[in-house]
Amino acid sequence: MNWMTRLLKSARTEPEAPKPLSEAAVHGMQETAATTALMRAMESTVHQRHSDGLVTHRRLTAELATHHSKAALFATWRRQIFEQRELLRALELEAELMAYLLDRYAMVDGRYYRTLSAFERTELLRTELPGESAGVACDRQEPAVPLDLPGSSLRTDSQAAQAVNLSTEELERANTQLAQQCAAVKAGIQADESAEELEREITALQHSVELKQSETQALKSMFLKYGAVRGVLLSKMSERESRDVFLKGARDLARAKLDQARVAEHEVQAKSLEPAGSELAPAVRENGKASSRDMIEGKPVDSLFAGWSDAHRRVSLQQVADKLGIKRRAAKKILQNAVQRGVLVALPNGWYEVASRQPPT
Repeated sequence: MNWMTRLLKSARTEPEAPKPLSEAAVHGMQETAATTALMRAMESTVHQRHSDGLVTHRRLTAELATHHSKAALFATWRRQIFEQRELLRALELEAELMAYLLDRYAMVDGRYYRTLSAFERTELLRTELPGESAGVACDRQEPAVPLDLPGSSLRTDSQAAQAVNLSTEELERANTQLAQQCAAVKAGIQADESAEELEREITALQHSVELKQSETQALKSMFLKYGAVRGVLLSKMSERESRDVFLKGARDLARAKLDQARVAEHEVQAKSLEPAGSELAPAVRENGKASSRDMIEGKPVDSLFAGWSDAHRRVSLQQVADKLGIKRRAAKKILQNAVQRGVLVALPNGWYEVASRQPPT
């Protein structure tokens, strides 16, 4: 029984209080807790930075794709504008050639085409224009180019998937590069014209090209209908003969343009050397009352007679007056002086033929 009594007494005894921790142990526990909290905060910050970086990366990637699409759209419009301008220039040259051939070879109802009035020419041209040309402006379509490039969304998704595997530092560096690329592309777009201006220019050029195509085709139809060389209608010529007529007309037109450029250059040089007037100025000012000395000073004009002559090396009084912009009386004195010097030969019908052998200058 003694042992049971001792056991009951020991069970009723209160437990001893725990010994207080030392100051060093308490400080160590506090440092451990602070370090743990700091690490958790840092992990949370890094995670937040990575999440924010992914959002920024997706936004910048989409923005860059949009800027690239706009830049490609503007480049397409500029290329279309360049092509339309080149086409319009080619059509203008062709229309100019057709008008030149009509003036030189065409006859309408027994009258030379070049003698027709502006109203008669307009009415004749109107009959050759296609019926739908009046509605060309209504039927033309606006330039339509998709804004999004094919596969741009696929590239964006692929880049976003790759960004997930990047570290926070790599992701931030990638975002910096994307921001720089966006700024560069955006600056290039802002330096360009607005989309509305480009669209208006393309539409206007397309309209001009369509009108010039109709006009050129009408002039060509008129020449094929009314053109004749030495009494032979162009429509009755062989393909080779008609092609030769077109080629000769193109060469003659180019030579006429060259002559006009030479005359203009000669006038500019004369004005710069002699401000009081060029060699032909006395004839122009006095309406033909020029002296023999003034006519002799007009020798530079001799080289132009061959360029102004027709297929038979003939030149008319009116033609010289028109080319030099002077009255017929002054032009006649120039031609007579050229005859005296052996440059031209006067014909009984009033024309002048360029001499086969030019006198030494």
